[in-house]
Amino acid sequence: MKWVTMTSAALALAICSATACGSSSESTDAETAPFHAIPTGAVVVSGSATCDISEAGVDTDGEPGGMLVVCEFDMTDPRVSGTERHDRFNWVVEGRGGFMWLVEDATITNDEGTWSGSVQAAEDPGNHPAGEAHYVGAGAYEGLEFHYYFFHADLGDEAEIRGWITGGA
Repeated sequence: MKWVTMTSAALALAICSATACGSSSESTDAETAPFHAIPTGAVVVSGSATCDISEAGVDTDGEPGGMLVVCEFDMTDPRVSGTERHDRFNWVVEGRGGFMWLVEDATITNDEGTWSGSVQAAEDPGNHPAGEAHYVGAGAYEGLEFHYYFFHADLGDEAEIRGWITGGA
């Protein structure tokens, strides 16, 4: 699997629309995905997620007691609405600027199918997480991929999500 590293400035640019970030440049539609290369033919999606965090998951060694994150997605495309679950954090690192984390066993489920993938993010010291995710579809979503970026203004508040679906969407 290939990992992409982003600076916080690049991530902020990818997440924010010109209007939402206070830029004086030409504004963009609030329903658009991040600014970088969206594949031709992709279906652009946006929405929000409300998440609960608890200590009921498993840790990096597979032992009980890790963090569990469960989010309810409300998206413009029902294929990527549903329940996202991160119950095994592969690593969480605390640095001078906050936390960085990676989840390789993340899922989104709804009545039609499942998405499986990974999420990576960082939080500043004020608990404002931002990151990206990549999912592959199963069931009714076989052959599709879902990519998204997210930002929480405050940990525990609704997350803003922008992304796209590719592969026969």
